[in-house]
Amino acid sequence: MRSKIAVLAGVLVVWGCASRSSLVSNQTYYELEPVKALDIDQSLLPVNLVVRVHNVADMGSSYKNRFELKVNGRLIAPVTEVSNVQSDYEYQLKLKPGYYEVKGTYFGAGGWSEERAEVRTRDLVRIEPGRRTILEAWIRKNWDGTPAEKVMFFDVSYQPITESGAGPGTGPAPGVRGERETAMASQPPVEVTVPTGVQLSRPGASAILRNRPVMIQINTDPDHCDVIVDDQAVGQSPLQIWIDSSTSHVIQISRPGYRTAIRYLDASRLAGEEKITLIERLEKE
Repeated sequence: MRSKIAVLAGVLVVWGCASRSSLVSNQTYYELEPVKALDIDQSLLPVNLVVRVHNVADMGSSYKNRFELKVNGRLIAPVTEVSNVQSDYEYQLKLKPGYYEVKGTYFGAGGWSEERAEVRTRDLVRIEPGRRTILEAWIRKNWDGTPAEKVMFFDVSYQPITESGAGPGTGPAPGVRGERETAMASQPPVEVTVPTGVQLSRPGASAILRNRPVMIQINTDPDHCDVIVDDQAVGQSPLQIWIDSSTSHVIQISRPGYRTAIRYLDASRLAGEEKITLIERLEKE
């Protein structure tokens, strides 16, 4: 009896070893590594993860504010070198298919201290062959540049990668966008007036919206005026904000001792624009 048990145990051990050493076809991609890797030109591989963060810093109350991005705990450098008044950060990564942890930190200087806010995804980020993952976030901050929320979230979208490696909507190459915005900033500011019957209070409206955003550069005389967009305080002038181009917006600019200026941005004037500069000179009371 004992000999039969021993033989049976030996068969089970051999079968178990054989089952562990055998791989089915859908396991080989993850379990096997090449004996010698191919020398592949990494520049030919397509970017499959793009991360964009807006409204980080400006020349006003958000001077020296900054943003850091980490993927699986590793710090990632932006596409281009950023300055201490950088509004937009962009990251382009080439990753193997799989799931990744993506987290960002917004650093907002407030008084003598530096406040932080976490920018994260609601789930692990999925990277798939033939598809580009896009993460985009707009920093929401108080009038003094400190974060309005302790936790913010990325919007996640996907785009197909074409044979050339580019996907629709990935934006111009580094440097091209900046040149275009500079050219637009040199154009005369948009002149708008408040139509009769416009309600300044819009419950639930947000100055930082996610549908076809347009950058608004707000300059005032004097500086350091409080700016409110759609009933939400967004900071002090001069500053840059992002607004939704598909809807109209009301901008209020105020400072103690001066008359409040009100500007109405109609959606029809925003369509097709990438950047609009508003210059406002306040009158003393």
